[in-house]
Amino acid sequence: RAVRDGRAGEDVLRAISPSLRAQGLWLDDYFAVNPKTRRRNKFRPMQDWFLPIYSSYLRVRMSALHLEQMRAVSHSRPWWEYVCPAPSGEGCEPSHGRWNGLILRHDDEWWKVHFPPNCAECCCELNSLSDDDLKFERLVASGRAPKAEMVRWRSPFNDRVVELPAGVAPGFLGMPSVAMADRLLQTMIDRSSPSASLSWAD
Repeated sequence: RAVRDGRAGEDVLRAISPSLRAQGLWLDDYFAVNPKTRRRNKFRPMQDWFLPIYSSYLRVRMSALHLEQMRAVSHSRPWWEYVCPAPSGEGCEPSHGRWNGLILRHDDEWWKVHFPPNCAECCCELNSLSDDDLKFERLVASGRAPKAEMVRWRSPFNDRVVELPAGVAPGFLGMPSVAMADRLLQTMIDRSSPSASLSWAD
């Protein structure tokens, strides 16, 4: 409902705060002195914990909606272009930067694995393009999809080891859907806590 109503993360956190307090999960804001800078800083552990989770959830939900829209016009806009907002900048996965500008048909198998977002911090998007768009913008469709480089990932919760395509984090594998977003939200909440956001201040 929060997604449909367009509610911001702060509003959602405020709405669920009574439930979190009842479960003993709420941590109040507090001040602490940084031992390195000697400055007094305000810490908001609940916001530091919840807002990144909610942001990831929203990105997957919005990406699922975007996917539906792109599929609906795939007959006239059959080309999808991967767009990384900071291909050479800080905060972007190196592999995501390498995919920037990649243009493949909408039915290419590569999208089934690499449709963004591909991790919690991923802000990549897709553009749908027509044949005329390619000509007008002088774009060239990629000849073939990049070969997936597999990497080993070990779960910090049960030591299970799985192989994943480089640049795709656990929980983000596959094309986005509402079910994926809901599953991801629950997993991130279950496997983290507000106290995990504390650093030197605790």
